[in-house]
Amino acid sequence: MAKIKAVLFGTGNMGRVIAKFLVEKGVDITGAVSRTHVGEDLGEVSAIGSAMGVVISDDAEKVLSTVEADIVVHAACSSLAEIYPDACLCLQKGLNVVTITEGAFYPWSYDPDMTAELDTLAKQHGVTLSATGVQDAFWINAISVLSGVSHKIDSIELQASADFGKLGPAVLQYFPLGLTPEQFMGSPPPPDAKPPASTIGTAFEALISKLRMSVKKVDGGVEPVLANADIECLALNKTIKAGQISGLTEIISMETNE
Repeated sequence: MAKIKAVLFGTGNMGRVIAKFLVEKGVDITGAVSRTHVGEDLGEVSAIGSAMGVVISDDAEKVLSTVEADIVVHAACSSLAEIYPDACLCLQKGLNVVTITEGAFYPWSYDPDMTAELDTLAKQHGVTLSATGVQDAFWINAISVLSGVSHKIDSIELQASADFGKLGPAVLQYFPLGLTPEQFMGSPPPPDAKPPASTIGTAFEALISKLRMSVKKVDGGVEPVLANADIECLALNKTIKAGQISGLTEIISMETNE
């Protein structure tokens, strides 16, 4: 059986670990695209730890035009808008894309136009754009399987806690880390700014869709979590002082028509 050939997008915290996982699974990494570590060997900057002959480039068009690939593994951003240009390029070149981009997991509800464009493009070229991650395995598929053996379901409740510091700046840039509660409440986003999709909210909507249900009502919001003591945020190279925002708590409730 021929090896799968892959191009990796992103050499941040997640991309460097994914490179190692791909090699361990027998995938042949033929190219790497990133805004960082340009000109360096992917093996040396990743968790692989030794040279592998793949030089990191910041020119996606050039890489995809000069190497053989079956798929693109994308681990370079967090929102659908950010992955959109790369996704279009890859799909147009007939490459399947798998990504850990949270905003691409189930974007039909919060950005239907961009989602429809990518869906149409993928179908035109006979390829796919798939988002995966913890929500895929544990929040959607595991719960839907358990739901299938339940005679009656009144409600489904999910509680999740995560240290997003391990995900690096690509994710942390969306959080108001280091702000005071007053700054957080008093600094509205620019008029044309589009907030990133709710990771939990999109997971719930994906689960509801998988269970062949439909959303009737959505309630909820976000509350800041304050640091009890100074915290060194290595990913952003900053210190979050006691009393400043060190994270967020998101509470969402969805009622279905069913």
